[in-house]
This record gives sequence, C-alpha cells and structure tokens, in this order.
Amino acid sequence: WVVVDRRLPVQRKGRVAAWMRVLGDCGDDRVLQCCALAFASDDLPMSAIGSSHPRITEIRDSDTDYHDLFIGASLDHSIWFHRPAKADRWLLYDFRSHGLTGGRGLATGEVFSPEGVHVATVVQEGLFRQRTR
Repeated sequence: WVVVDRRLPVQRKGRVAAWMRVLGDCGDDRVLQCCALAFASDDLPMSAIGSSHPRITEIRDSDTDYHDLFIGASLDHSIWFHRPAKADRWLLYDFRSHGLTGGRGLATGEVFSPEGVHVATVVQEGLFRQRTR
C-alpha cells in the first residue's frame, strides 16, 4: 500500500504532486526498491489526467466524490529509472497532464528524492470518462 503524506495544491489545471512512500521496509534490495517505486508511481498519473477534465473544477468545489462521476483505467505505464532510490522513504512524485481528448489522456512525471535528485521519469496513458447512468 502507498501512504500519501501530503498532496501539494494543484498549481494549475492538469498537475498533481505528492510526497509518498510504500509501507514496510524494502531493505537494500535494489530490484525490490524499483518494484516498490513502480507500484507507487501508478497512484497519481490518473489524478493529473482527470484534473484536465472540464467538469473537474465544479466537482472539486462540491461534496461530490469524482469516483461517482468518472471512471478511469491505465492503458500503459512506462518508467525510466535514472538513479537508485528507496521507495520506502518519502519521495516527491510530480505529474502533469498533457491533455484529455476523446476520453484518453497522457501524464508525464518525475520522481525526486528529498534532496531534490531526479530519480525516475514516468509516463502513463489513461482512459478517463464520465460515467453514464
């Protein structure tokens, strides 16, 4: 499971960031740390894509849970690991959406260590549509 310490305010439409870490000790196993970072990196891209939807602002300002009005799914997810990082320690995940067209969106993001070192780059394409009842 991923623990979200604090979500930073969306600085503009299509952007979301958070300090996150996985629960539990992953030890010094680099492969396990990469797997944990990959798991955590799947948490925010859909939020960035969803924040590009024209109706998201009206929902954000109400008591409505956007999961009641929208449905989403990851279509693909790619990660480039640039440097070793400990996913069981706090890392900053910063994602931006590059638009939402026909229910499909693309988010790119970077993962940073607490010291500001860029440790990974993430790209995710997602499906994000308004539910029909």
